[in-house]
Amino acid sequence: LHYPLRRQRQMCIRDRVYEDGGFFVDHADDSILVGGEWVRNQPERELVSLLYLNGGFNGGELFFPQHDLMVTPAPGRIVLFPGTPQYVHRVERVVGGPRVAISQWHQIIQ
Repeated sequence: LHYPLRRQRQMCIRDRVYEDGGFFVDHADDSILVGGEWVRNQPERELVSLLYLNGGFNGGELFFPQHDLMVTPAPGRIVLFPGTPQYVHRVERVVGGPRVAISQWHQIIQ
């Protein structure tokens, strides 16, 4: 994956805590599904970064079903990916939580 970053503007930082049993359904960060079609409603979420802060739990993987790709959380691990519908993802159910991460969204400015 290559992004020609000239400038980027940091838009939002948010902590994400998933307690035991927590999960998040399939979604794209910059779009919503309306009538079976993706509609871009948050262009500032063009690029996503996640920083995992803890261990000591099971599950809570970040799964990209279109790519059959599973990312296992680990303290200090950073994951970067586009927030577009081509990278729909979900958080698998956490067992023995909490799972703590920081999410940050970026908009690429041409």
